[in-house]
Amino acid sequence: MSIADYRLRNIAGLVLVAALLCACGQSGEESLLDRAYQLGEQYRWREAMPLVKAHLIAHPGDPAGHYLLGRCYLHDPQPFLVIAEGELRTALHAFQRIRDHGALARHMSAVEFEAAIYRELARSDMRRTREAMNLGFPPSLVRPHLERALEAVRQGRAIAPDDPGLREMEETLEAGLHGFPGEGEPSGEP
Repeated sequence: MSIADYRLRNIAGLVLVAALLCACGQSGEESLLDRAYQLGEQYRWREAMPLVKAHLIAHPGDPAGHYLLGRCYLHDPQPFLVIAEGELRTALHAFQRIRDHGALARHMSAVEFEAAIYRELARSDMRRTREAMNLGFPPSLVRPHLERALEAVRQGRAIAPDDPGLREMEETLEAGLHGFPGEGEPSGEP
């Protein structure tokens, strides 16, 4: 799909969402994010994306919208990892500035929301690591992403120390880094 086709599809999706909202009488942007969140929980991220984008057009600084858009890009079958990370970092910065996570407050606490952003940032680096390894990148270029993922998990655990998902990610990353060649160490490959 060309960039022009992709843009046209996104614009058409936004127009469709706006038309549906007008026709159904829904006025709240929170309903867009609620629906997007529900779709995401069903791993229907491509369907969620136009809803989140429509919300962000009206509310460009909303942390919840940027968080969900980051997840849309991260969990797409053909992910846009750099965009996902940018959206997640935007969500984190906005949340830390205003301490409000809007429509997602009915789904998670503020602590859970901030920890979830760090978890998704770690997943972004973990996915980038896997893709780099599959492409044959040397360990010296891959290891920093694992270290960054571990740092994001630790930041999340500092906020939510009892989060079982973050605890498991931390254990997995620590074990993976323990057996992973360090800077300047041989990779075991010829």
